[in-house]
Amino acid sequence: MGRYIVKRLLTAIVAFFGITIITYILASLMPGTPLDMLVQPGSGLSAEEIAEIEHRMGLDQPLIVQYFYWLGNMLQGNFGTSYSQYRPVWDLLMDRIGPTLLLSISSLVIALLIAVPLGTIAGYKAYSGWDYGSTIIAFIGRGAPTFFVALLLIYVFSIQLGWLPASGMYDAGSTGSFTQLVAHMALPCATMVLANIGVFTRQMRNSAVECLSEDYIRTARAKGMSEKTVLFKHMLRNALQPVVTSAGLALPSLVGGSIVIEQIFAWPGMGTLMLRSIQGRDYPTIMGITVLISVVVLVGNVLLDILYRLLDPRIGDKA
Repeated sequence: MGRYIVKRLLTAIVAFFGITIITYILASLMPGTPLDMLVQPGSGLSAEEIAEIEHRMGLDQPLIVQYFYWLGNMLQGNFGTSYSQYRPVWDLLMDRIGPTLLLSISSLVIALLIAVPLGTIAGYKAYSGWDYGSTIIAFIGRGAPTFFVALLLIYVFSIQLGWLPASGMYDAGSTGSFTQLVAHMALPCATMVLANIGVFTRQMRNSAVECLSEDYIRTARAKGMSEKTVLFKHMLRNALQPVVTSAGLALPSLVGGSIVIEQIFAWPGMGTLMLRSIQGRDYPTIMGITVLISVVVLVGNVLLDILYRLLDPRIGDKA
């Protein structure tokens, strides 16, 4: 088990540095530079003054030098200062990571809590009304565009019925409360749940059907075990393995894909900060967001790998 965890951690570290390199290169290839955003036409600055600003920002150095300079500072905990907001990048990240993780993890947990029982019943009663009903839900959830679902929910529950707020994390002008948080999170969370519930439900259904046809299930039933014991003790543990894998693969898309959701619902998370940083060519903030999201996603995947190993101890021998 220890060797398995070490391998997964080393893989995550290599992936982390690969992500930072690719992101830094892509950011540098964007049209324009931070100077274009900071030094507006008609500012009155001379060419020498602009060159001095560029030198202080380190933008006159080769790209590889800029990257390693940033990497050295980042490894020391210095993420730099935002070019557009003139605040330490770390402070900006700490203000935004909480709402993003709250929305992403909540939607993932809720989707799994709904999909696992629904998929289990659909698999146990294959080709029944339950099965066909779950299939319809899966197709709708997976096929409908996320932005369309979000706008539809806003129109129905916020504009027409007036039950739920359509934007923000708390009511304007209030100090915030748990009740307000739940109300404001309901629509964006529901949008993300609907986008992912179909995949988990079908995955669980297919896995359950496959497990129920295995010899160990027939043996358990032949021994006179109750259906409850067969389902929860023998089938469910094995059927969950593909779903755990799907959840791990969905985590990056949930965190990264929240950009669209956060924009539509004005959710104060990493997505809106990332979009503004890209528009402002704010390299330190872009890299800071990349580091934080990468760490969250990679750590989440390592934990899911460990959970997968606990569900199937043979994985450690294969790794």
